[in-house]
Amino acid sequence: MKLLSRLLFPLMSCALFLALGCRDSKPDGPAIQAIQPASGPRGTTVEITGRGLGGARRVLFNGTEAQAFQEVDEGRILANVPTGATTGPIRVETREGDTLASPGTFTVTPGPSALTLAEAGWYLTQATQDLDRSVPLVANRDGFLRVFLRASALNLASPSIRATIIRPDGQIWTALAQPPGLSVPVRLDEGTLEASWNLPVPGTALAPGSLLTLALVPGGAMPEAAPVWNEGPRPLDVRVMQPLRVTLVPIVQANGAQGDVTLGGTRTLADWADLLKRLFPVATTAGGVDIQVGTPLASTQTLVPDNDGPWAATINELELKRMADNALDRFYFGVVRLGWDSGTLGLTGLGALTHTPFALGTDAPDAYQRTFAHEMGHVLGRDHAPCGGVVAAPGNWPDAGARNGAYTGGRIGIFGLDVARRELKDPARCTDIMGYCADTWISDFTYRGILNRGFAIQPAPAGQNRPAAAYRSAGSLNPRLP
Repeated sequence: MKLLSRLLFPLMSCALFLALGCRDSKPDGPAIQAIQPASGPRGTTVEITGRGLGGARRVLFNGTEAQAFQEVDEGRILANVPTGATTGPIRVETREGDTLASPGTFTVTPGPSALTLAEAGWYLTQATQDLDRSVPLVANRDGFLRVFLRASALNLASPSIRATIIRPDGQIWTALAQPPGLSVPVRLDEGTLEASWNLPVPGTALAPGSLLTLALVPGGAMPEAAPVWNEGPRPLDVRVMQPLRVTLVPIVQANGAQGDVTLGGTRTLADWADLLKRLFPVATTAGGVDIQVGTPLASTQTLVPDNDGPWAATINELELKRMADNALDRFYFGVVRLGWDSGTLGLTGLGALTHTPFALGTDAPDAYQRTFAHEMGHVLGRDHAPCGGVVAAPGNWPDAGARNGAYTGGRIGIFGLDVARRELKDPARCTDIMGYCADTWISDFTYRGILNRGFAIQPAPAGQNRPAAAYRSAGSLNPRLP
């Protein structure tokens, strides 16, 4: 009997221990570890952290159930102090049926919640933009509105924002931006679309003289003291850009290699325009980019990598064709078939930064779009971005100290956005399309430069014969798309 009692005693004591809740006493079991803040008036949002908090059924403040709480993850809950709450512990009822108590008490203080909400900034971007909204907008170009709110403390407020754009002709566009998350952020963060109230804006809503208004629409657990604002109207700097007109000319080299615009019918003119329309300040509505295919040009040259001579001679022939075609209002882009994928993939003339309306570029499937956009950037007056072994002439790229060095190494300087794909472009990683690096987008410097130049064909200075000018390589690209 003595042996039996010795065996039964630890079994019974363990059963009693389990009945009393041995799961809660395990060091790695569910538990509330901290509450922050530890005091505040009714309406205050409290952060509850610990282990095993996922799937919480109820949160109680000294026995009074919180009407608003959100599970952030398995270890974090946000809960608003409810009306009628008194000082005492916070308890969480878990999905497993446990009731967890906070290690300390929450002190309810008199007065309303001190939470305030404020606008932290906003902008409308069409490829690149900053919080100062220094980049002009383009009429009839699709955009993306980002509005940033900032809360004075943790919260469960989830307001919406109504945006309205009124054109000078009386046309009105309006839409409601839904809250991006469970609460209003406590700091501004451009680096994620989940930290701003976002709306795609159709290009048809944008015209010179358009005005924007923004109105906060309450939602979620917003204390009465939180403001409801309706600010505006805000003028938008909208410019009208004439169409960008480009003729793609298949080049037949002396060795018989012929550039193929459609690559055997597998791509369209829209494919050629795709990257250029996403990057450049062109209207995205019909007619903003006018691309046509010209008749083939039989060249006397055979192109070779990294030797500008045959390329320059072919460009001469391309310009003579442009004049013979009487297409003086169109840029000519010669499409070439190359036998290599590293080395010169495109070239623009020496006068590209002033008045050269022609260029050459590869038809290779993995490089044609980027080469086209890069060379057209030169045609439209842009020098190289200093990345991948090329440099810009003095004054043709931001100084090293601009925006605290944000353009160093050919980087884009400020956040970009691919509006069509809803993709943010990180200025710490992305480089400008006018360089030779990967992860490319467009900087505000390049975008603004093209916008200010416009798409008019600028005549050659008096006494200069464009076809006879010297040329330089401007497109030795690795075939990597942005």
